[in-house]
Amino acid sequence: MIGWGRIAFGAALTALLAAGGLFVFAGQRRGRVALLAGLVSGLGAAGWNSVVHVTRASGFFAEAPYRAFPISWQDGGSAVAAVAATTVVLGAGVHRSVRAAQLVFFGVMCGLAALLVDVYFY
Repeated sequence: MIGWGRIAFGAALTALLAAGGLFVFAGQRRGRVALLAGLVSGLGAAGWNSVVHVTRASGFFAEAPYRAFPISWQDGGSAVAAVAATTVVLGAGVHRSVRAAQLVFFGVMCGLAALLVDVYFY
């Protein structure tokens, strides 16, 4: 089970990695959009991890038997929450006029950041 401190650390790291990923790899040169997406993806991952913590759902921590990429259900849940939160907030706000494929790409980039942080830092 993860504690509140690790949840906060993971959320902050997810936010930084997601914002940096959008800024560098997605061609998102407007800093405020990358920062907003990072913040929202960090909050989405923190929300999921908070639910897992409060409900004491230890079954979500069953990791795959791959040493290089030991993914668990908890890690996947963080990624899905980050994708959903980022896509909804950007799509309803600053990126409501972009193509859907581009919006989904931004969400997937943020979800990938949340997944990598969860797999390797929790």
